[in-house]
Amino acid sequence: MLFRKVVADMLSPSPASFPPAPPPPLPPSQFGVPAGGHEEASLHPDVIDFLERVKRGERVITIPYVLSILILTLQRSMGGIHYVNSSNWPMGRIIIATIVTSIFGWWGLPFGPIFSLISLYYLWFGGRDQTRTMLKSMVGPVEASRILANAVKPKPTAGIWIIRTIIVLDIYAVVQLFLTIIQGA
Repeated sequence: MLFRKVVADMLSPSPASFPPAPPPPLPPSQFGVPAGGHEEASLHPDVIDFLERVKRGERVITIPYVLSILILTLQRSMGGIHYVNSSNWPMGRIIIATIVTSIFGWWGLPFGPIFSLISLYYLWFGGRDQTRTMLKSMVGPVEASRILANAVKPKPTAGIWIIRTIIVLDIYAVVQLFLTIIQGA
């Protein structure tokens, strides 16, 4: 009799076997964006200031670099985030990140060359643009796309061409080194 009751309890659906109820909707974010959408009047003053800066052409970037030693490859960002516009790029940090990645990024196998190329790709454009990610978290993806579509695009300075020259020379030197190694073997 006890066996039948245990089997019947196992086969009959109980409230514990149903999936849990979905979580309640999230409250408005810490930035003061209403759950229904973007209303600039209800936003936090810091967010309004950030939106105005983005509309004027400022961007938020990170500066990636790669360090490798044998099988250990570290992919990092230099100096956190940077606010840039057409006249204000952290060229010193971008050049340092480019040189560090160019010299020390290739040597970790298998990911050193892969991460180095990814990092050099972002450095080619002056850093990795994080503006869209930040806007999405503040005002949502639709409003972020609208704001960026209407915003002024920052123009890279002449220093970006120095970085691009370093990157081209670096890739050329690495290819020559690998060809020398292959031909010598």
